[in-house]
Amino acid sequence: MSEGLLSIHAFTEQLRFVKGGKTNLPTAFWGANNDDVTEAKRTFTHLIHGSGDFIERLHDVLYDRSRKLAYFDLFCALELYGTIKPQDCPPMNGRMAKALRYLGFDVRGE
Repeated sequence: MSEGLLSIHAFTEQLRFVKGGKTNLPTAFWGANNDDVTEAKRTFTHLIHGSGDFIERLHDVLYDRSRKLAYFDLFCALELYGTIKPQDCPPMNGRMAKALRYLGFDVRGE
């Protein structure tokens, strides 16, 4: 699962907040989330395959304490979902948002 997280560009952007950079990012992620692989899988499964509207599931992943994961924020969730289900929502991360803003689009986010 750590390799999968490292393939999300928005996730690897978190490396600047972790001493030791990319090498220690997975360790920091798992440590901050109590090494609970089951809980991480539950959160990712809810985001990608859960019932109901995607926006509600996105909100759950970002703000519901029972689903919130440290080092996994808005653009991580949007990029993951968009990579797996591009027909529902295109992949979006901070770099894409900056590019769209530069082109004149009103993109909001972190």
